[in-house]
Amino acid sequence: MTTTIKIVKVTGGLETDYFRDKLINMYEKWAAKNGCSSLINEDTITIVGEGSDALTQEHGVHRFCFISPYDPQGRRHTVFAQVLVNTFEESLSWINDRVRNYMMHPVQLVRNTKTDKKVSGVDFSVDHVFDGNPDLLWD
Repeated sequence: MTTTIKIVKVTGGLETDYFRDKLINMYEKWAAKNGCSSLINEDTITIVGEGSDALTQEHGVHRFCFISPYDPQGRRHTVFAQVLVNTFEESLSWINDRVRNYMMHPVQLVRNTKTDKKVSGVDFSVDHVFDGNPDLLWD
């Protein structure tokens, strides 16, 4: 099984590049944890291996709200990215196709907007999801 994921930046700037890199790294770590191989080419990652088709659940618009490491005033930023799985058609709606919200400020929370499944709590860090665990929010 081969799964190709392309990250399309919806908003611009260093913050969006930072989010794209976090998503690509998350999928690369997921592949390694699940015995799959991965190949990264700029904004696209190809994952080969049994079970990689489960990543189709990632298809949609992802939103990231965080304190930017690039903002000298330490302000909160919100950026969007389209995660295209096995297609390169960039026709997702910001509203209807939103899959995930990653909140690092003011609280640590990740929520799947299609299933309303979320992970949060006092000891929870969004980085745990970015550390190769997007499947925490799958059905």
